[in-house]
Amino acid sequence: MICSNKLLSNMTYAYTGKEVKPVIEVKVADKTVPAAMYDVTYINNKNKGKAELRINGKEGAFGSKASAFKIGTMSLAEVLKAMGITKKK
Repeated sequence: MICSNKLLSNMTYAYTGKEVKPVIEVKVADKTVPAAMYDVTYINNKNKGKAELRINGKEGAFGSKASAFKIGTMSLAEVLKAMGITKKK
């Protein structure tokens, strides 16, 4: 099982005081798994620092996987980049 999200481990998500839940895509053998086939559990995803998400296949379908991400203060440039907004030239 692969948890595919390029931003997950390479980026710091903005601290908002609320739970941070990165959008993920789960693939098995290069095929996207429907969200109804797995559960996602978030751990320590409200405060600044290291957070984690765990993916568990329902009814033992394909096992489980954990992945870490960071929550912290972001600059305006980082926020705009995360939102896909680029500076006009």
